[in-house]
Amino acid sequence: MVDSYVWHRRLHEWMDYLSLGSVSPTALAAGVAGVAVVGTALIYLSRSAQPFRLNYDRECVSKEVTTGDADGIPARISKFCNPGDELHSVAYDECRTLHDCFHRGARVSNNGQCLGWRPSPGAPYKWMTFSEVDAAARDFGAGMMTLGLQHLHGAGDPDAAVLPQQELIGIYSQNNKEWMIAAEGAWSYSMCIVPLYDTLGPNACTLIVNQALIIVVLCDTVDKIRALLDRAKETPTLRHIVLTIPVNAQLMADVAAQAASLHIKIHTFEEILTLGAENPRPIQPPTSDDLAVVCYTSGTTGNPKGALMSHGNYTATLAGLERHMQLLNISPSDVIFSYLPLAHTFEQVATSVMLGFGASIGFFQGDMKLLMDDMETLKPTIFPTVPRLLNRLYDNVTAKARASSIKSRLFDLALRKKMEEVDRGVFRKTSIWDKLVFKKVHATMGGRVRAIFCGSAPLDPSIMQFVRSATGAIVLEGYGQTECGAVTNCQLPGETVPGQVGPPLPCSMVKLVDVPEMEIFARDGKGEVCIKGNNVFKGYLKDEVNTAQTLKDGWLHTGDIGIWAPNGALQIVDRKKHIFKLAQGEYIAPEKIEAIFSQSSFVAQVFLHGESYKSCLIAFAVPHQPEIENWANQHGLDGLSYEALLEDSRVKKAVMEDVNKLGKAAGLKSFELIKEVKLYAEPWTVENGLLTPTFKTKRPQMVLKFQADIQNMYSRLW
Repeated sequence: MVDSYVWHRRLHEWMDYLSLGSVSPTALAAGVAGVAVVGTALIYLSRSAQPFRLNYDRECVSKEVTTGDADGIPARISKFCNPGDELHSVAYDECRTLHDCFHRGARVSNNGQCLGWRPSPGAPYKWMTFSEVDAAARDFGAGMMTLGLQHLHGAGDPDAAVLPQQELIGIYSQNNKEWMIAAEGAWSYSMCIVPLYDTLGPNACTLIVNQALIIVVLCDTVDKIRALLDRAKETPTLRHIVLTIPVNAQLMADVAAQAASLHIKIHTFEEILTLGAENPRPIQPPTSDDLAVVCYTSGTTGNPKGALMSHGNYTATLAGLERHMQLLNISPSDVIFSYLPLAHTFEQVATSVMLGFGASIGFFQGDMKLLMDDMETLKPTIFPTVPRLLNRLYDNVTAKARASSIKSRLFDLALRKKMEEVDRGVFRKTSIWDKLVFKKVHATMGGRVRAIFCGSAPLDPSIMQFVRSATGAIVLEGYGQTECGAVTNCQLPGETVPGQVGPPLPCSMVKLVDVPEMEIFARDGKGEVCIKGNNVFKGYLKDEVNTAQTLKDGWLHTGDIGIWAPNGALQIVDRKKHIFKLAQGEYIAPEKIEAIFSQSSFVAQVFLHGESYKSCLIAFAVPHQPEIENWANQHGLDGLSYEALLEDSRVKKAVMEDVNKLGKAAGLKSFELIKEVKLYAEPWTVENGLLTPTFKTKRPQMVLKFQADIQNMYSRLW
């Protein structure tokens, strides 16, 4: 039996939210009947609303241990560490290398589907099995060996002696099956890959090819080949380029002729596979100490640095994730959607974890405009992503919900009810609210996503709550960096507190150390995040100075400022390197303030600026266009174009007042609030050079771009 009070309350909620108000008896009767139907469905669907079963205590997700270090600062580790607090290092109890992980996946999946792609727009996904990928990888690796890469270390570079004694293969490509086949092929013969990516720019690509003495680079477009050829005279070690996609014979001949004039040979991917098949070699599996990837950081400031990542570094991270994510029960039936750059450790780890479980990888077509179409077609179950995409999802859904008052009220009710379920630990797609409001959200992502991993930048807590509620998926935010195998902390499945990045993985030990210049001390539960474990990298290629600054006494110093939440989860609150001092001597942590200002409904992107000779802060923002236009319509400015609105002093004042109001509510001091704001229509993107490939703000480039506006704004303030 249903409690009559519950029925009464639900009826009033629906009458209120659907604005039944004063209606005729007939209409009211129809409305009551409709509410009764919906109420019955609600009760029926609520019967299965069981909380997610946990294997940990939400109130205590990590434990404190002593380190024996001279500073006496304790660290925290996972409660899932091995007996004796031993950190994990071997994935799946058998995998010491990424090569091992792939072959475990082939076994546990019984040679299931491995790599999937769409041959053309609109086409269904086509698949290669594990054995087909393995055969192609062996042929590729043997083909590379047949090219004669062994003369790498005789290239005449005086620094060659500090290179690892492994062949290094460059991969300059978006995510695709050839990328993975090349990587698996390299690892089958103990070679190492060096990913490059578009947004590095020609200077950085040249630096990497020269620093790593790269002889061969794989490219997925003719344009990338030409970019390499344009600088071939500056990269004397480069001798082979492999084109991974088919092109017409004339274009191939033209490129090959240009390359030949520079003493470089152009090959197709199929030619390399054929070369390997005709010259088979026994595989030479790597050891855990061998390098798997020289992974170049995106270079927020200065030149990118080549992090030396061993197979053991990666398998330690995989071992930690395997135990940490045990409740997700990942299996060969799972499918991961791969669109984040494989040039970065986040996606490398995500795909390797899935392959180790025998799951499959479906690649996007390479066009971000077709991303949702790819997801709808692939129907993935696991989705690694970044805040930028989830922010866009939130903006699109809420904009449609605000199209009418009825839709808006129903959306708000549905979101509130779903959030209540999430707070109780219920994650599902089957509630009445999913059927009425969030069904299209599920469909857009393929309808089967059950776990979303978010990293690379902080996710706004309100958007985290929205995504958890609207998708019905387990949404986990993590923290890490290239130098520690992408992930060192992550929320546990079933955690519901937003704004935290969870406890350490069982492969990592984390402590917070003093930052005296910021008046931050570990005794207060706050400090620079430092990491120790087998996932921590070996150092930077040919860069002893940065290696020494980053690795100290066996600890990786991240440059990020964190605090321990009462439950033992980590919260990242600032970036050590991005502080600056105002004229009055006050230190400013811009990323902390930007995170608060980003919660404004007006703000899509924000950049905070201050100078040591100025006593106040200014900001630059890219607004949410629908929110600006809605505000303008409500205040009699609907006759102005969007560009005109961004220059209107009344609009600027509204935005500034809103972000400062949020700042005051969050406890910011008066000098941490802004005195002026400049609004821009064009978003800051990777393509226009203002974001790194992992979507972090390039602060020096932002200052350079806005230098004239900075001077004008400060001149008006003083």
